[in-house]
Amino acid sequence: MEASVSPPPPEQDSALEARALLFKALGHPTRLAIVNALADGECNVLTLRSMVGFDLSTISRHLLQLKTAGVLASRRDGKQVLYRLRTPCVVTVMRCVTAIVEDPAPEGVAHDGSSATPCGSLCPPAAAAAATSAPDTGRRSVDSPRTGR
Repeated sequence: MEASVSPPPPEQDSALEARALLFKALGHPTRLAIVNALADGECNVLTLRSMVGFDLSTISRHLLQLKTAGVLASRRDGKQVLYRLRTPCVVTVMRCVTAIVEDPAPEGVAHDGSSATPCGSLCPPAAAAAATSAPDTGRRSVDSPRTGR
């Protein structure tokens, strides 16, 4: 007999939807190149074009998607618009993603053989993160680690 799984409450569903939209915005190589370029500070579209190597219309389209998702902010300085990362911690997230992609170790073991996360000091181990999260409601969310492995 299979246990039935109840749908998430509406507030959790909308929070998950918002997170998915953010990751979708980051889920394109051109947008990742823009985020990497802006990691060093704000710049205008022409500077971004020279840094990432795409035409202005492509860069503008991707800037709009990143700004709409809340990844970027902009300000006007005379005739030019300067873009910057709205929350610089997105760079930390990207470093963590890079560490996961580049780490050939089996699950639960970091590249150096320890049980630390592949991200090293960028991310706390899952157990420590779970200890600081919200009280257990009996349901697993994307924020809590899997158990029973």
